[in-house]
Amino acid sequence: MELHQAASGWQWKISGTIEITDGDALHDALCGIVGAHSISELDLSEVSHCDPASLQLLCSAVKTANRLGGRLNLASPSPAVKACSEGLGLSLYETGMTEVNPGSDPPTGQVGLESGKPDSGERKSGDGYGT
Repeated sequence: MELHQAASGWQWKISGTIEITDGDALHDALCGIVGAHSISELDLSEVSHCDPASLQLLCSAVKTANRLGGRLNLASPSPAVKACSEGLGLSLYETGMTEVNPGSDPPTGQVGLESGKPDSGERKSGDGYGT
């Protein structure tokens, strides 16, 4: 698994395989993204394999961002990510994924499993998911 931040500062791209062995690294990366940015986008177009544990972490990050009043957009899921989601019986909406072109304007509003209040931009210590 490789994670790269775009020059925009609010966009990231995951490439390669994401699976349970990447769980700690993926969790730490997602905590950093959700904790530091009220609006973010994670491009999944170059994920070559995704297992259910990794998809769960991605979905949890979307829910946490929404709960904190922010937004994490899981953009352009690769065929591997879609197959994992469909294999679990989840729609793109249920996972927080959208079919968008990564790199466009910053996402606005709320998507995913929960909707929350408008983004205040504030983050509270200890609000990371799984902590």
